[in-house]
Amino acid sequence: MGVPTDENTDFEMFGASDDTTIQGAVKAAGANVQINGANTFTQIISLSTPAKFEPIYAGQTITNLNQVTKASQYRGYPAGSSSVYGASNFGSGNLIGHFGTTGYQTLTWQVFLDIAGYLNKTVTIGPNTSCLFGCGYTSASRRNIYESITGGGTITVTRMADSSTNSNNQVNDAGDVVLNVSGGTIGHNGGTSNTDGNPIRTLSNTRGVYTFSMGQTFSKTFSFSNMRVADGDTFQLDITEG
Repeated sequence: MGVPTDENTDFEMFGASDDTTIQGAVKAAGANVQINGANTFTQIISLSTPAKFEPIYAGQTITNLNQVTKASQYRGYPAGSSSVYGASNFGSGNLIGHFGTTGYQTLTWQVFLDIAGYLNKTVTIGPNTSCLFGCGYTSASRRNIYESITGGGTITVTRMADSSTNSNNQVNDAGDVVLNVSGGTIGHNGGTSNTDGNPIRTLSNTRGVYTFSMGQTFSKTFSFSNMRVADGDTFQLDITEG
């Protein structure tokens, strides 16, 4: 995970077993075993790796450890040396997207996010969950330090068994699942409609739509690439059944 990037989230300097502390993040990035016994900020700096600092938080590209003078420069540490990551790239503790659903409270939908550079996340939208009327997915503290942030990934949406009398995962009414992305594009393999397993794309491939009819089962995947931070959400996923 690394040191939190959200400026509203505090973090500790010491704690070798917790990779959200500066000491723990330096250790997780492969520092010399001496990091376990470090008890001053100066010692931690001396065991850090310049390439693991995120320029957006460090205030500059760190090439020499004498450029490190304050704890806040460690936000986002450790950055992968091959990561595409910075002020213009998707992430950095911003709200990545939100979900919305319309329909009956007996319905349950599941959203699985597999976004390069972030830990996978499953969101359940439906009865007895906090996401019935919308659920945010925030990148803060969800960084996967073992993957590069590329702006690519997939979002899989599945209709789950509902809690009404039919108790199955067939949709009750016709509807659609719509993904809008800010920057980047939604992928397609050349088919002409959702019947070939691809979304219908419009708006310069920044909108993808899967439609469904009453009685169908539904599980579809959106793929995307080169997504960037926008003034607000980077993506919006809307599920409408009925």
